[in-house]
Amino acid sequence: MIQGILLAAGKSQRFGSNKLEAVLPNQKPVALQSALSLKQVVENTVVVTSEEQQALINLFEEHSIETFVSGNSHLGIGHTISDAILHTKDASGWMIMLADMPFISLSTIQVIRQAMNGGAEICVPYHNGRQGHPVGFSQKYRDYLVQLSGDKGAKSILKKFSDKVSVIDVEDENILKDIDYRDDLPIT
Repeated sequence: MIQGILLAAGKSQRFGSNKLEAVLPNQKPVALQSALSLKQVVENTVVVTSEEQQALINLFEEHSIETFVSGNSHLGIGHTISDAILHTKDASGWMIMLADMPFISLSTIQVIRQAMNGGAEICVPYHNGRQGHPVGFSQKYRDYLVQLSGDKGAKSILKKFSDKVSVIDVEDENILKDIDYRDDLPIT
């Protein structure tokens, strides 16, 4: 069973308020749109958040989306990923997506899922030669994901096992677009 993991424990320091609660033109908050997209393709999806995100936790629960509070999220994204992997340790693989990337197309998520189902050990979408999200890891990399810490994500694993990475070229430029500043939101 492939497990979807949506990382939603960040602090939104550059945005000025909680960017994950910012409302998109479709009237959905950023993090909810990301979660709904991931869950539509990967039914077993969990949103990993922090204790400070109670409003988001309530929102996800209203939409029947599982949440998990990472007690170490304040230590950085590496710790958050590690906690999420430990929480879902029986999965056959993980598709990890960032909650501040609500515009990734369903077809992109589906292509990554298909590559994982087809036996890809690590799969990463690329657009015009640039690496994006979401990223898929097979169970084989569980111990490496669990060892992540600090503010570094899984790039070290991608680098160490570059010969095992399946590059998936996609037309979806949204694999590169996150929301860090208010100007990154579409005008409503």
